[in-house]
Amino acid sequence: MILDEILRQKLPLPDLVQKLFTDNDIPIATADFYYKQDRNEIYVFVDGPPHAPDHVQEEDKEKRNKIESKGFSVIQLDFIEGNYRQNPTLIEKEVLLKLKPYLGD
Repeated sequence: MILDEILRQKLPLPDLVQKLFTDNDIPIATADFYYKQDRNEIYVFVDGPPHAPDHVQEEDKEKRNKIESKGFSVIQLDFIEGNYRQNPTLIEKEVLLKLKPYLGD
C-alpha cells in the first residue's frame, strides 16, 4: 500500500526495506524503508495499530531518537488508528506530507 502510493506520487523507491540500524553492532531498530542520499540517510517507519500502546510508542521514540542522534533522518508514517483501511486517502496524505518533502523535487 505504501509502496503503491510512493509510485503513484512518482517518488523514488526505497534503497532497502527492513533496514536494521545498529549502534556499535547493537541492533536498535528496523526501519520499514530506507533511503540513502548523497548527504543523508532516511529511515522510514510505518506504524500501524501494534504501535498504539503507550509503552511501545515510548520505546519507538527512544530508538528513533538514537538514529537521529547519529545525524540521520527519521520519518514516521502514522497509521496507529488503523483507519487507512476505511479511508485509503490517509496513506496518500501521510506520504505527501511526511515523505515527499525529503524525496520530492
